[in-house]
Amino acid sequence: MTLRIDPHDTYLIIGAETRYTVQQEMDGVKRWAESNNLRLNATKSRELLVTRGRSPGPPLIWVKRVDQLRILGVVISSNLSISSHVDQVLGSCTSAVYALRVLKANSMSNQALHAVS
Repeated sequence: MTLRIDPHDTYLIIGAETRYTVQQEMDGVKRWAESNNLRLNATKSRELLVTRGRSPGPPLIWVKRVDQLRILGVVISSNLSISSHVDQVLGSCTSAVYALRVLKANSMSNQALHAVS
């Protein structure tokens, strides 16, 4: 088990061989949070399973199971495909390029366009 904490998010990473201990691990994290005057936000908690054809098992009682998560700006999917991440990056780039084209069409100078981008 690995517990990663940054100022806004916590990631609990558990290997497949210890999948059966997930509920106990989460209970331990909840106890740790409470003892440090923190609390887990169950409405924001998510479970992502990465499996290779194995039965995923039952979901955690209070955690929503998802097919992909965004972690530090990178989309991680349950099949470890990068297509969802690439799609989101291309969508962002397309939006930015469109905005720059609109600004340029409305006579914004190249220097100002460079500052905006």
